[in-house]
Amino acid sequence: MMKTDALDREGAFRRMGDRVEALGGAFRTAGDLGTTDADLAAMASRSSFVHTDTPNLAGAVGRGVLRCMEACAQAHGVPSLAGLRIAVQGCGDIGAAVARSLFRSGARIVVADLDRARAESLADEVDGEVSSPDEVLWLDVDVVAPCAVGDVLDARRVERLRAWAVCGGANNICTDMAAHHALHEGGILFVPDLISSSGAVIEGIGETVMGLDDRSGLIDALRETAAAVLHDAGRDGRPPMVHAIERARRRIDAASE
Repeated sequence: MMKTDALDREGAFRRMGDRVEALGGAFRTAGDLGTTDADLAAMASRSSFVHTDTPNLAGAVGRGVLRCMEACAQAHGVPSLAGLRIAVQGCGDIGAAVARSLFRSGARIVVADLDRARAESLADEVDGEVSSPDEVLWLDVDVVAPCAVGDVLDARRVERLRAWAVCGGANNICTDMAAHHALHEGGILFVPDLISSSGAVIEGIGETVMGLDDRSGLIDALRETAAAVLHDAGRDGRPPMVHAIERARRRIDAASE
């Protein structure tokens, strides 16, 4: 969808809802970067396959990222996240949920957002610090958590990282496989975002498709999934993303039999 001055935004999202509905449930969608409650409401007026509970979905992502970071800590030989310094890039619904989850686990939080006031408000809430959006990924911290736009790490940027782990709620954190190889070869733990950011999908599908009253157990299981992928990567020298994709394909193939 292209944003222009002449765009009928509500009408455009209604038409998108029509297309989602036409897929008959094979595809479901929810809010993401730049969408509003009104956008989702317009889509949901035309399709039953649109998830509109953004705060709850964001909280599920926060919980999932937390569990995946716990797997990183375990792989690094650290007993918990308590006392670790973690930089969160992005203070929207996802970034805020991640920061709150980490704060409750005893981590020390640094946040950054293009909206300085929003970053300062979140920092006050989690007793954290505010950094510049241009510098937050390169801080001397234990873990960086990209939770805004994707494509923030390429092979050259990986060289600037001072953290020993990357685990966030953003989609497509790395620009390409070269970045994944650079992370792995540099000894930086990376939980593939198709695992770390999957809490919202689990929450939405768990409720509407699987009919589960409580999805927290499935989200908590991301810790074991992340730990397994990190272990396999350490065992055979291939990046975690390669193992995550192979694991996903095996599960899809098994479900299709």
